[in-house]
Amino acid sequence: MNIDDSIYKEIQILCERADKMVESDNYVGAIEEYGRALSLVPEPKSDWEASGWIYCALGDVNFMLGNYDEALNYLFEVLKCPDEIGNPFVLLRIGQCFYEKKAIREAREYFIQAYMVEGVDIFEDEDDKYIKCIEDLL
Repeated sequence: MNIDDSIYKEIQILCERADKMVESDNYVGAIEEYGRALSLVPEPKSDWEASGWIYCALGDVNFMLGNYDEALNYLFEVLKCPDEIGNPFVLLRIGQCFYEKKAIREAREYFIQAYMVEGVDIFEDEDDKYIKCIEDLL
């Protein structure tokens, strides 16, 4: 089952526009564009790959804005989408959201999962505090 080509193309255009907004630190504008793209995905949204990358982008941008609860909502939706269970970036971001919310036990759980899938490289471009959170487990 595929999304209609014209709708898929519109989703891609909106996401590319949102990606450019992220690059220029226009996170609020990016959220709006990603939201428009997501609204074009048929229900149930969790059946479509496109939802996975849109939810991931929405989670990432909300994380960057410090909206950790909102980010978690989107990131957990990613894991319901095709081929996304075990996505190391999503697991890392979930861990980071929990860490920033001071839910260290939950953060460690997701950091370890990300580490198990991707190894230490998943932490390479991130603040050292995240890898230090699980150093005693490595």
